This record gives sequence, structure tokens and C-alpha cells, in this order.
Amino acid sequence: MRGLVGIACLGFLLASIAATAGPLMNGSFEEPVLPADGRYDNTVPTGWTVYTDQTCNPQMLRYASGTALVPDGVQYAQIQTLAGVAGTYAGFYQTFDVVPGAPYIISGWFRPLSGTSVARVGIDLSGGTTRPSEWGAMLDGAVSQVWTEFSFETTATGPAMTIFLDHTQTGTKSGRATAFDGIRVTVVPEPSGLVTVFGSFAGLLGLGLRRRK
Repeated sequence: MRGLVGIACLGFLLASIAATAGPLMNGSFEEPVLPADGRYDNTVPTGWTVYTDQTCNPQMLRYASGTALVPDGVQYAQIQTLAGVAGTYAGFYQTFDVVPGAPYIISGWFRPLSGTSVARVGIDLSGGTTRPSEWGAMLDGAVSQVWTEFSFETTATGPAMTIFLDHTQTGTKSGRATAFDGIRVTVVPEPSGLVTVFGSFAGLLGLGLRRRK
């Protein structure tokens, strides 16, 4: 019986460790690699898909001479709407595997690049690709060169979920954009907590073996 309990505990522990593996691809937008001080228009970051209700311009930017402009790594991504129509939107999404029932923290930075745009981050718990109607994080207004950090928690209800990095235009001037960087999806508790649990489990297992001898 003790062996079965140990196997069950180990299985739960391994599932928890798998959930901490960072399911999101290229969350810091370091791929594709751009030349120093480079900017690629109409370039979609590796691992991401663009969505929009009109024409848009996905962009990758790299500033080797001004890394203070980048909160994570040396590159970031932004999405720009091209039509001067209020209420139009564009963004990036990515679907990834998760552990059903596990709580996850969604975090990162965003920066509206004008006073007529709204930056949003949302989740589809079913792993679908339809733009959500509810958002976990939202930021209005002009932020200049200042990045705003966000963080919110959600619980996986199935084997996959989708994250949306959204730019919505609120004015009628064309060329409005929102920048994103350092997007992370991490399980709760953090890996440091799992190391403690693993150590405790290993200790109990060793104690059981000593008692058998």
C-alpha cells in the first residue's frame, strides 16, 4: 500500500513539475533575431499568430543600443492598426498545453504607444482562437517609453488554453499601436516551492526505506 501511495505522490509531483515548464513559446519575442537597432514590419513573432478585424501591421523591434526600452531581453513585439476607425482591433494569440485544474499566473509588460489605444491581455480557457470578451489585464492611454507590468491568475479547465495580446483603437487616427514584452505563463506554486515538496517527499521515502531495513 505504501508503495502505491508513493507512486501516486510521485506521479502528482511529476505532473506539477511538467506544469511549471513554461508552456509559452517565445514570450520575450527574441525570435526571429533582428539586426542591432533593427525593425521588421509585417513580421509575426515565432510561435504567435496574428488576428484582426481589419488591416494591421505586426512588428518586431530590437534596440541593442537602448536596452532600457526593453523590459525582457533585447527585442519586443507590437501590433499596429492601419485604418482610422474607432473600435478596430488587432493582436497576437498563442495556444499551449496546460494541466487541467492547475492554477496559472499570466504576467508580462505592455505599452500603449498613443492616447487612442487600449492594451489588453486575455485568456480562452477552452484553447480556442476566438477573441475573448473578458480580459485579465487592461491599460488605457499614452505611456510614452514607460512599460506597465501586469499579472493575473486563472485556473486551467482543460488540456489547452490560448493567450491573447490585444490592441484596440479608440480614436480615428490611423497607425495606432501597442507593444508587448516578457509574456509569461507559470504554474502556482512556483518551481522553488515544488523543489521543497520534492525534498520532503524524498526525505519521507528515505525514512521508509530505512525502516524496512
